[in-house]
Amino acid sequence: MYKGPEVIKKGSLTIKPDQLEATSYDWWYLLKKVEGKIYLNTFKYSSTTSRHISLVRLWCLDHGIKPIEVSQPLGLLSEAVAR
Repeated sequence: MYKGPEVIKKGSLTIKPDQLEATSYDWWYLLKKVEGKIYLNTFKYSSTTSRHISLVRLWCLDHGIKPIEVSQPLGLLSEAVAR
């Protein structure tokens, strides 16, 4: 189980380890658990989001988390990801 801060902030990137969620600018989900599966949205919304994707990918690697990588321009909505 993850042991560390409840929320990790790095500029406009927020990681909530206990919820397995990460957001860019507090609204664009990069990492999200949907229907029991963990997804990493690799859609490059902006250059900042591209950096955030790399940081979240490294964070997952460091913590033994292997998310399913998807490119979802509409975001990580359960309906979009579940297809």
